[in-house]
Amino acid sequence: MITLISFEFKKFFSKKKNIIIILLLFLFTLLFILLNNNINSDKKESELFSLEEHIESFESSLEELENDYENFKDEKPTVANNIKKIIDDHEMQIDILKRKKQGLISGDWKESLKSDIEFDKYTLEGKKDGTIVGGEDSNIIEERLEVNKILLEKNIKPIDTETSVTAWNFMKLLVKNLVPLIIIVLILLFSSDAVSSEMDEGTFKISLLQPITRNKIILSKIISYSLICILILTVLFSAFFLGLGIIEGFGSSEYPTKYYNGSFTNYFGNNAEDGVEYIQIKKFILYIIPFLILLILAIVAISVFISTVVSNSLAAISISVIGYISFFIINSQLGMVSKIAHLVPTTYSNIPLLLNGEAIVIYSNNNITYINGIIVLLAIILIFNTSSIFMFRKKDIL
Repeated sequence: MITLISFEFKKFFSKKKNIIIILLLFLFTLLFILLNNNINSDKKESELFSLEEHIESFESSLEELENDYENFKDEKPTVANNIKKIIDDHEMQIDILKRKKQGLISGDWKESLKSDIEFDKYTLEGKKDGTIVGGEDSNIIEERLEVNKILLEKNIKPIDTETSVTAWNFMKLLVKNLVPLIIIVLILLFSSDAVSSEMDEGTFKISLLQPITRNKIILSKIISYSLICILILTVLFSAFFLGLGIIEGFGSSEYPTKYYNGSFTNYFGNNAEDGVEYIQIKKFILYIIPFLILLILAIVAISVFISTVVSNSLAAISISVIGYISFFIINSQLGMVSKIAHLVPTTYSNIPLLLNGEAIVIYSNNNITYINGIIVLLAIILIFNTSSIFMFRKKDIL
């Protein structure tokens, strides 16, 4: 078996198609880094400009309120008192924003962070007592406030978690943005002709003349392609993690990251007392790794099965890629199977959304949890690998 697996490795890396796909994988990742880096830089530059506009808007409004106060303070003291309260509120908000501006200009991120915390606290209080209407949803403000408090308490410099390419954060962004579609499609391109390519070339006839059972042949395919895909992604993740760590900085491994602690009981439709907490990003990544390995194994299992059933390489690759993209669009973009989304493997392709509970909101399905995903992927691996072995046994090759 080891000899067969070693032989599969040699064949895989001798194919120009596979080398080109590997290069494309690294190129897509590099472009993704450059894009996020540019967006992050633009956000930093626009933040100060946006803050200045915000301050100017408050000051302009304050000037009008002061004029109104002067007009009403003698004739309508009750109205004037209400205006005075609004004036005090505006002055307080202007003071907070100016302190944040000074923090941004001087590079004092702690002062800027303290201002954000104070401003969000003030906004939440205003929303509760009705003095502030509209604006951001209270839940969003509360989540940001909780994260900022943790950052200040642990002396961690805040980053834009949606664009920052510091090493730890980039790992999360890579799994969130590239794995669900681009990386999985490239894995399908790797493995969808695992069996069918040898059907095309007729090399199976030679293999079957050797004292090797069909079970060993197909198992060597499944194992080798699984290991190859895991190896390629390990090299990809490790190379960019270390490279970005040196160039952009690793960032804090303790950065607070939203995590949904959904339980196993959700799988059976029970109402468990689950909730959201904030865990260290290194722990978040550690949750991602085993799940990503299972996802790779499931994708390889499906693609090898298709390659076993469909004898033509081009047809097998086309069915795998088009089929996955179609399921991905129907499920994640159109939400057409939301009621049974917890049983569909493409639901679990975006691991960060699964871990932070957002997948539950997207699909309106409480059964989409980490544990459920593991069960579904293990079932996929077992069913499709068993089917591949059975089909290969029955396949007419000679």
